[in-house]
Amino acid sequence: MKTEKEIVYPAGVSAEKVAQWKAENKNGIARIETKYEGKEYSAYIRRPTREDMRELSAKGGTVDPVTYTEIVLGQLWLGGDEEIRDVDAVFFGVMEVVQGVLDVQKAQLKKL
Repeated sequence: MKTEKEIVYPAGVSAEKVAQWKAENKNGIARIETKYEGKEYSAYIRRPTREDMRELSAKGGTVDPVTYTEIVLGQLWLGGDEEIRDVDAVFFGVMEVVQGVLDVQKAQLKKL
């Protein structure tokens, strides 16, 4: 059985690094996964804060989806396979998920 130090997540990220990211980011972290030509790619991002939501929401309606995805990845990126940011075909595979990062569970208003 592997110890915590021996566990390695996709993209070569250690369990220690994941634990560090979790400790540093109160809203948590997430892993984005995609495949291209049979190879798997992973990126780790932090969940957005209110300040992130303000900035990203303001930009969301003013830029094209490609630029918006670049902005979101740039702001929330913790680590992972750089091909996600550098190789167009891999980048396009994560666009929808990245743009959905800001989707939040909606509350319900109930009339009493």
